[in-house]
This record gives sequence, structure tokens and C-alpha cells, in this order.
Amino acid sequence: MTKGHIAAFYSTNNAEQKRLHAQHAIGAAAFDNQLLVFPGAQDVLARPDLRILDNAGADGFSLMELRRQLKHPESAELVSADIAP
Repeated sequence: MTKGHIAAFYSTNNAEQKRLHAQHAIGAAAFDNQLLVFPGAQDVLARPDLRILDNAGADGFSLMELRRQLKHPESAELVSADIAP
């Protein structure tokens, strides 16, 4: 698949970004704004030197929000990857 094909299928326009941010907000609200939901999630968020990959992360908005929930954000490595240009 070429870059042109990717651009045709994956929009990065303002409307799409707003939709993704709204989707994030709805999902977060459904879980009391906890972005990691599994047994032990709070222990994970308290770890120093935490490394997280958000695959298909669009503009990285979800990781920016997650950073606020980390006990040691200064030592965390958060990477958001997406194939959309």
C-alpha cells in the first residue's frame, strides 16, 4: 500500500480528529475517567520508568490524557503510532 492509498483511507482532517477526541471522552467517562481498566491498573500507573505504546493512536491525544494519571510522568516513555499521515 502506498502513502497515497493510506491517505485515501485514513483521514486526518479536523472533523475526524474531533470525532476521535469525542470517542475518547465518551469511553473515559464510561469508566470514571480511568484510561487503564484492569486488575492492578493503578499499580501500573504508579510505576516509574513506565513504557506504553498506543498503536493506531491518531494524534496521541489519549496518551497525553493518560500521562496526567501517571504517578511518575517525568520518567515515562509514551509512544503513539499511526499509519495516517
